[in-house]
Amino acid sequence: MDFNNLFTNQPEVVKLINNSFNNDRLVQTYLFHGEKGTLKFDAAMYIASLILCEAGGNCGVCSQCKKIE
Repeated sequence: MDFNNLFTNQPEVVKLINNSFNNDRLVQTYLFHGEKGTLKFDAAMYIASLILCEAGGNCGVCSQCKKIE
């Protein structure tokens, strides 16, 4: 899955997610709230790919990343 649009338009969200993931500080629940077009669904998919990726985070080619896509 291509997250370039998310990285470009929501860099603060990506930074927060990456910091939480890299510091092993992900929580059980995330609530994505905002107006239509703010890439909430993409952010949720990005977190899922980080957590479930067999290669350690968002490779896009492993079986888990393919399922998410």
